[in-house]
Amino acid sequence: MTNNTLTSDTTLGIKFLHRGYSRGDWVPRDVIKEVYKRISAQGKNFVWEYLVPEEEALSVADRLGDKFSSGLPLFGIPFSVKDNIHVEGMPTSASCPAYAHLPDETAPVVRQLLAAG
Repeated sequence: MTNNTLTSDTTLGIKFLHRGYSRGDWVPRDVIKEVYKRISAQGKNFVWEYLVPEEEALSVADRLGDKFSSGLPLFGIPFSVKDNIHVEGMPTSASCPAYAHLPDETAPVVRQLLAAG
């Protein structure tokens, strides 16, 4: 992190994160590390049916780069996807293991979120 520090009590809203990105206070990698730190601190609370491995999420963050892009409306904003929406390589189960399967492609809505940053 460059200037300011994200802490466990920092609210990670879009406007706040974008302001920090544009000032160079942090980069997407910093935000992803904070998000995974918070998830880990919660322990096994069964909120997540599937969690992208941290290294994979960091890799996606690194591809965004360190320079804020106002052309990407969701630049560096972490998001979750309900487990009844297809994401290639992640189980779709609608919280029912008997229905779980791995989809061949990602749903358009998720592709749009990713394309938006």
